[in-house]
Amino acid sequence: MARQISITDNLSTIQITYVQTGTAGAGSGTDNHLKTQIENITMIDADTVCIIFASQYKKPYIRLNWNEVTVPTVVSGADLYAQLLSMWLNMPAANIFTQTDTFTNADLVDGIVTFVLTITHPFNTPNLFLTIQNPAGDIITAFPANINPVAPYDVTVDFGGAIGAGSWSYTLIAIV
Repeated sequence: MARQISITDNLSTIQITYVQTGTAGAGSGTDNHLKTQIENITMIDADTVCIIFASQYKKPYIRLNWNEVTVPTVVSGADLYAQLLSMWLNMPAANIFTQTDTFTNADLVDGIVTFVLTITHPFNTPNLFLTIQNPAGDIITAFPANINPVAPYDVTVDFGGAIGAGSWSYTLIAIV
């Protein structure tokens, strides 16, 4: 069984078409979702992006796995996230860039009482979104990111202490 998803930007709506193949009763369907009814677009894990709708909308959310998306062409969950943000905000996708990397406790700079991750990026903009994923694959939002208000706009995250063993990851999205 395979599922293919096409996502199209129709200016005021985002059209999502599902095609299910390989099983009896497999089919397809298309939904148009008003952009004005979208409350948030967020990453659930490294592979999954969630579109969250306003409470009165016909459905509360849609989860999309980047591996099933055939249109637009995406190479990761972060890329799908950036593409959906550009559609939702009516921005040219050419102006949205992503950077991902992994880090461990040893990569954090031990300050007086803090453990800080500094992310250096090549994007000349303060318009940045950051998601952090722990070793279990959960998206962590408890640590606010601080963006340097002047170029080069580096991002720092103060974890307030050691983060323990394991490899963490981040996805930085820049809107230029």
